[in-house]
Amino acid sequence: MIRLFHNIKVALLSVASGRNMSKRIALVVAAVSGFVVASASAQIDNLNVLVNTSDSTGGNSLASVAYNPASDTAYISSFGAGGALRRITGVSTASPLSTVVVSEAQLQLYYRDGDVTRSVLTPLQSGLIFNPAPVGPNGEIPTAAALWIADNGATRFPNGSTQTDPNATKRFYRYNLNNIPPGGDGRDVFTTLITLANQQAAAGVASTVNDNTGRKPAFSTDAKWLYATDSGATTGGIYRINPLNPGGTTRIINIPGGTGNTSAITEPATLKNGNLDRIFLRGTGVTSTGGTNIGGVNYVDHDPVTNTTSPLTPLVTAQEFRDFLERPSTFSADIRSIASDAAGNLYFMDLESLNLIKRDTQGRLIQITNRTERRLAYTGSLTGPNPNSVMSRLDAITHNHPTAGNITRVLYAEATPLNFFGAVDVFKPSDFNRDGLENQTDRDLFKAKITPRGILSSLDDSRFDLNGNQIIDHADVKILQSFVAFPDGDANLDLNVGFSDLLELARNYNRTGDATWILGDFNGDDAVNFNDLLTLARNYGNSAPGSDLHGADVSGIGSADFQADWALALSIVPEPASLSLLAGTLLLAQRRRRQ
Repeated sequence: MIRLFHNIKVALLSVASGRNMSKRIALVVAAVSGFVVASASAQIDNLNVLVNTSDSTGGNSLASVAYNPASDTAYISSFGAGGALRRITGVSTASPLSTVVVSEAQLQLYYRDGDVTRSVLTPLQSGLIFNPAPVGPNGEIPTAAALWIADNGATRFPNGSTQTDPNATKRFYRYNLNNIPPGGDGRDVFTTLITLANQQAAAGVASTVNDNTGRKPAFSTDAKWLYATDSGATTGGIYRINPLNPGGTTRIINIPGGTGNTSAITEPATLKNGNLDRIFLRGTGVTSTGGTNIGGVNYVDHDPVTNTTSPLTPLVTAQEFRDFLERPSTFSADIRSIASDAAGNLYFMDLESLNLIKRDTQGRLIQITNRTERRLAYTGSLTGPNPNSVMSRLDAITHNHPTAGNITRVLYAEATPLNFFGAVDVFKPSDFNRDGLENQTDRDLFKAKITPRGILSSLDDSRFDLNGNQIIDHADVKILQSFVAFPDGDANLDLNVGFSDLLELARNYNRTGDATWILGDFNGDDAVNFNDLLTLARNYGNSAPGSDLHGADVSGIGSADFQADWALALSIVPEPASLSLLAGTLLLAQRRRRQ
């Protein structure tokens, strides 16, 4: 019920600020219906507004967000005139409290080091992050007791100069979470860690060409180091930052930016690899395997003790993304934000497909949500405002869902034009009814949604679209199969290949053009034929000991062709049923089938 009231509150605030009455009404309807039918199998139910636009930014453009589950507190920065840093307490309650803790004027005095003759760019607090563990050799800063901020603004030299002062321009600084004392400003609560001059020194350049650190950095899992990316032409690469030592930064790998998809423009993620920090970013540059991996995801392993870094290494290749998304050879994914969870799973935001994609620890990919779903869920219409193309500032936490139990929740900044703090619930891959279980009930729901290739599905059925192309077909079956171990030939997805599967195949034998897995098309060629029969025969009874292909009574079912091919299959598959076919026997069968 709290979520219902919260959703209605978000919608009503949008109504108050909107201009188009039909869109405003649609927002209210969407907010209410999003709760009322949440248990229905067809509802987009994994998208959440955690802090509405008014509380998040006061109407400004949202820049970044960081959330501490222990205190249920978020910090949100915003761009533009009147932009500010806000503290939101009671995020999960029906009435979160939003407070401006640092105003634009107070922040600008910090930019200027108190010198009012300096000019500054609009404050750009574009990356906020809490420390995930105590910082310092003696735990000087407890977990989430400070906020680290990446800033892409600039401070000019004094006395009206229009030139950027590298020594005064702050790139990374720490906020102690305290309120500014009366009459004070940002200098009372911020501690500068890295200036543009520090970054230039680390990159070995005397001047900067289009430096760009405007992304959320990532802590190492032990919070000893902070890793950030820069996509500038001369300063591009990955930087290691000491979270306690002002000026302490090293460029651990050089990735020249400024052209095409080659720059390190990703918000990175980190995991531990033994004693090394593994850092993930978009596929760029020459890799350890030779060539580039533009359109994929790379990683490097960094040893903070020896200050050595491995070459860029592909984690997901560009072709793997194309195959998963079913895109042509000209498609190239563009990963802009990555997050990792406590279990080691990774979450990628792809700017090209507009999908949020999960890669689990076994390397399996699955879609979590996409922009079309966000548009429908948040505006109630596909003709309403189009959400930002990027889901940025990703963070993954554990969330106790009311019906699905403990799941991962991916937090993110829903930027302009919607401007609120959002979250995506990540359910188990086949928990389609959101009860925390993965069983036959879920697979029956999935079966009912499978269509032949090329048929667009309803957006209300998006939970069954496992690769995010709005088609629920053979590709989605194979993705589900990678998570739920049903064998090839299992038409009814009951985890066993038996007589009911054989019967279904027989009923649809020689069907072409509109065949699906549940009708017996196991290889995805839109037909049910001898190849599918052989697949079924090879796997017959493999999950039910004692089931014998040769004991199946098919008299009186199927067509004459099926009966003939059934006899042929029996001659190929030995008794008892085998999981393999002799190459020569299979070749002979194929020749006979073509005659």
